[in-house]
Amino acid sequence: MQRLFFHNCQDKNSIDALALLTPDVKVIDVFGTDRNADIVKQWEIPKLPYLVDKEVILDTPTPYYLPEIILGFSCRDYLGGITVDDNQIFDIEVNGIHYVISPLNGVLTLDLVPDGPSTLQIKIEGESYYPWEGEIEVIKNA
Repeated sequence: MQRLFFHNCQDKNSIDALALLTPDVKVIDVFGTDRNADIVKQWEIPKLPYLVDKEVILDTPTPYYLPEIILGFSCRDYLGGITVDDNQIFDIEVNGIHYVISPLNGVLTLDLVPDGPSTLQIKIEGESYYPWEGEIEVIKNA
């Protein structure tokens, strides 16, 4: 995973944080040289400086059968280790329905009861995490 550091080269906090980063972090100057870059336009940056160095990974194997599905997403750092921050808040959207969930022991659990066979569009966002977006196909139990 490529770690990203969004910053303002004129801001003291950004400059101080920049000095602590390792060379493998991609630095994006939001108001300077990178202000028109696609990456700046694609991200909702809640504050500056802002380091993105974590991701959520879908751990639940397919297929997904009715009537109830339980999805597990592990919260991982840039080295692939589980991040255990039960105070982290994630915004999750499933087919337009919004949920706010915190992980338990580094795992986000989403318990869903779809009306029938369907495709679920899922988006997950959390501070310092890469956004996750995907589709889950829910089928009738054989």
